[in-house]
Amino acid sequence: MTTHSVLPLSAEELEVRAQEIEEWAETHFLDENGVVYSVINRETQRPPDRSLFGDSYAAHLADAYVQGCAPEDFWAYENCGMTTGAYLQAMVSRHLVDHTPTALTRARRCYGALKHIYDLGKGYEEGFFPKIYGGKLSNQTSTDQVLYCAMALDRYWPLADALEQRQISHMIAEMVRFWVRRDYKFGYYDRPEIEWPLVRFPALLLLAYNHSHDESLKREYHRLLALGVTDAPEFLRLAPKQSGETPTAAFEEEADAWLIIMTPDYMGMDVMQFDYKLRNDPDNERCAGWRNAIGQVWAEARIMLAPGGKAHFCVLVDRKTGDVCRPDDRLPDDKIPESIYTLREAKWARATMTARSAVQAAGVVPGSDDMVSAARHILASMTIGDMVSLVDIDMSTPERVPPRYGCRSRFLCGDTMANWLWAYWQGRHQDLW
Repeated sequence: MTTHSVLPLSAEELEVRAQEIEEWAETHFLDENGVVYSVINRETQRPPDRSLFGDSYAAHLADAYVQGCAPEDFWAYENCGMTTGAYLQAMVSRHLVDHTPTALTRARRCYGALKHIYDLGKGYEEGFFPKIYGGKLSNQTSTDQVLYCAMALDRYWPLADALEQRQISHMIAEMVRFWVRRDYKFGYYDRPEIEWPLVRFPALLLLAYNHSHDESLKREYHRLLALGVTDAPEFLRLAPKQSGETPTAAFEEEADAWLIIMTPDYMGMDVMQFDYKLRNDPDNERCAGWRNAIGQVWAEARIMLAPGGKAHFCVLVDRKTGDVCRPDDRLPDDKIPESIYTLREAKWARATMTARSAVQAAGVVPGSDDMVSAARHILASMTIGDMVSLVDIDMSTPERVPPRYGCRSRFLCGDTMANWLWAYWQGRHQDLW
């Protein structure tokens, strides 16, 4: 892990950076419906088009997560429910700090954008919150998109007018009922049906009950809690290997170290749902366990922090000492798993998700100074030019770089931008800086 001291960036300088990032986003990251793009082209500052993929376009089509979807449409909108939700959270927090009409106007526009996505989903079924590749309805969704959207709508609700409040309560309840009707099963990319992780749903069920007062949703919330689905974080990678719950892979045995990957995304979802339950079910006997779970995901996320405010894509953790090491230090090239070979030194800017998660955690977990310090360092370290989806990809053997990863060095990341602003303004609202 990299030990982070707080950078010598004053509160005034940090606010100036927030203003710069927001105005840049307003100029470059919004489509005609106010939806926040998932990524934009690093060079043109516009959403990706076919030219970005050049001669590798056919390879991108073949390597597509969603077969038949043009790569430029996929990447521009893949996470737009998350990015728009995070941007709405940022504008609500900003309005609570500075009370400006600009922040409220932008928050209302984000609400309209999320409603636009929801309304497109009605073409499939009421409550279906779709991924809108190319700005159009698809048959794809994911529970992380729903989580970011629903929590943002709830946060905006106190600022909404009466009509918007009725619409928000209806949307949240129907999005959750969509999943309950299916027993939490739905397709994902090329898989026709999977059971989505149950740990993600209790917070959504409680949220939907609070907006609808539908007792069946409350009963389902308690049913899932009784199953123990929230007793541990969804995304722990290291602790289950240390305990023997998850088998150690052959390459980990050889390296005498365990692999951890992609913690910013994972911490972002875990903390969001634990935070909501802690604030809205504070007398639940499981609260101590939920706080402990946040500490567990933070313990792994802090290991992944890299210099410059970014996060390592992957690290190895020595099985005896707990020290962090790089794959090249422990394994010959031919023993590094192909899935991470060209990404073994990669870093990504989604560390701002870690920062935002730390800010949320600080509101519900006592003694969070370490998290707050790391969050401020990430924000102070990262400028607009640093918001590249992935850097330091090993391109020395381009044939080994999956197209779905290689292109990310040419993107500026909407998740990074929106979570930076959310972390900053919510931190201001909580008097963290």
